[in-house]
Amino acid sequence: MNFPTEPATPNALKPTVISPRALFAVSSLGLGHATRSLVLINAFLAQGYQITIVSTGNALAFLRLELADNPAIDWQDREDYPPLERGTGWRFYRFLIFDLFKTWVLIQKEHRQFEHSATEYDFVFSDGRYGFYSRWTPSFILSHQIAFIPPKGLQEISWLSDHLNATALKKFDQIFIPDYPCPSSNLTGNLSHTPVLNDAKNQYIGILSSYPHLEMNQDIDYLFVISGYLQEHKETFVKNLLLQARYLPGIKVFILGDPAANIEQYAEFQKDNLIIHPLASGQLRQELFGRAKCIISRAGYTT
Repeated sequence: MNFPTEPATPNALKPTVISPRALFAVSSLGLGHATRSLVLINAFLAQGYQITIVSTGNALAFLRLELADNPAIDWQDREDYPPLERGTGWRFYRFLIFDLFKTWVLIQKEHRQFEHSATEYDFVFSDGRYGFYSRWTPSFILSHQIAFIPPKGLQEISWLSDHLNATALKKFDQIFIPDYPCPSSNLTGNLSHTPVLNDAKNQYIGILSSYPHLEMNQDIDYLFVISGYLQEHKETFVKNLLLQARYLPGIKVFILGDPAANIEQYAEFQKDNLIIHPLASGQLRQELFGRAKCIISRAGYTT
């Protein structure tokens, strides 16, 4: 047996330090899930965590831009649930039934897949991805939508949708609600203040925002932010806004919230005093909000 001829150095005797690991599963239905999860992701990166981010679509593209080239992050692109707001008239209800079933199938699928790797993480944090929980690993979910406001004709079964949603949320060790606990002074009203939470482990954590206040020269008169979950008819919606913006004086800036947006289709609207960005992230995002005198937003909950 060969032995080393020289004594081991102190560095050789130091134990290997293994960084803690966490998985963040972020919904891609709108950008709000990504912007609010970004606050938490940055906080755990600062604590030395190795982080896996699971998302897809615009949400994944946004997070990649915000956290570009960070060696502590592993990226996974996984299919998200279908939209639940497709179609109009009777087609809406047909799509709703189909998409609810597909959502249930995808939740079961992602849960089975995650269970195989759950023990690799110190905890898992989900923002709108219901299948990322485990009996082996501490599992947390962030959600402001505990109850639902059903579409016309389905109000009588709202109790059923609320209890089904609560049952899914209770599979997590803790439900974090980005709102205030006061029933009369909050953002979401009955969406996050509902009796179905009474026997669930939950905590109201206030507002999560990735927008710091910046003291800047406010040289943008109107900032239009096309945010929230908006899929169908978005092109028509944006063009109508651009047409109306022509009549506003001063500098106008549009953020479309879609990295894949084809700016050429809006070329006729772009002038010296009207600028269009497909997506704004990082320092540009902070600066545009800081420079705006007035923000006009087609917003989701988070924006």
